[in-house]
Amino acid sequence: MEGAVDYVSATEIAGWIASHDQNNALESVFVETDRMEKLEFKAIVFRTDIADRFARNKKFGFAIPLSSLRYDSEIRITDRNHKLLENGVIRMSVPSEPATPGDGRCRVFLHIQKTAGTAFSSAIRSQLAHSETCLFYQGHFAALDWDEANSLPEHQCRAFRQLIGHTFFGLDGFLRQPTRYYTFMREPVARVRSHYWHYRTNGFDSLEIDGQSVPLHQIVNEGLTGEFDNLQTRMIAGVGDRNVPLGSMSDHVVELAMRNIDRFFDFVGMTENFDAHSKMMLETMGLEPVSIGRHNVTNVGRIDENDEGYRLIDWAKVAEINRFDQALYQRIAARHRDRQSDAPEREGA
Repeated sequence: MEGAVDYVSATEIAGWIASHDQNNALESVFVETDRMEKLEFKAIVFRTDIADRFARNKKFGFAIPLSSLRYDSEIRITDRNHKLLENGVIRMSVPSEPATPGDGRCRVFLHIQKTAGTAFSSAIRSQLAHSETCLFYQGHFAALDWDEANSLPEHQCRAFRQLIGHTFFGLDGFLRQPTRYYTFMREPVARVRSHYWHYRTNGFDSLEIDGQSVPLHQIVNEGLTGEFDNLQTRMIAGVGDRNVPLGSMSDHVVELAMRNIDRFFDFVGMTENFDAHSKMMLETMGLEPVSIGRHNVTNVGRIDENDEGYRLIDWAKVAEINRFDQALYQRIAARHRDRQSDAPEREGA
């Protein structure tokens, strides 16, 4: 085992931990304080420098929130073999009592693919400590999956102020604290078109479904994956294709999505109004409403509308398949229009 404490800030202790075996399970560090407290924290932060050092795409970084600890003047950080990490004895100048992390509740940014969510996620993360943020992208080496999330100690979960990820409503199930949701929606056919080009400009012209290679244009035309079958409604309603099989979307699921929005979402922005809505969403989150650049944008220079697969897509059929997304999108867009029309009246009152 190797590991080190890299820095201690006003809010957290951060460093890295690595084992020499090839086990991809999350590694742990253990915090011992002079108040006889011992707590485990999982390493959930992807560190490019440590990944390069060990030539492994694994999450080696840890971030321990000071608000979770009870200490007088000393904190010790060890590995699972009770070996002290490099710089692992930390002298604290002021004793501390545990404080309620953040405002006592967590936010979830439901990152729907191809809605400018990558840019918005970066803006959120830049304003929060590592120990306050949890990334959840199933199957991505730099983020957590369900098994990893469910393995986290309760005290580590309760320190999170922000979860971010490609996931469905209900991600907060492992947090054990009040949670509010935020997301962006995009005009459905435009979102599908962008998702198609995301695949194509990254070299994919087919995807594997049930062990068979299926042309991408066929997947788009027939809605053969959740990404191309009312994805936005599915994610906000919290129903995957196991709950609602592909091709079986209904008005009932749209109503479920609206019910979730009304009860659990503090803001649903529109990608088409990204500049204004991103600032409004950040303000609603209690964060600085910074200007946001664009990230993970499809390289328009590599889009070729003469692409054979693209020419085979029936966009009227795509619109018909994704009509439930369209219905949900139009209802949210109408709410924003109503708020805008009401604003002058409120200002003049």
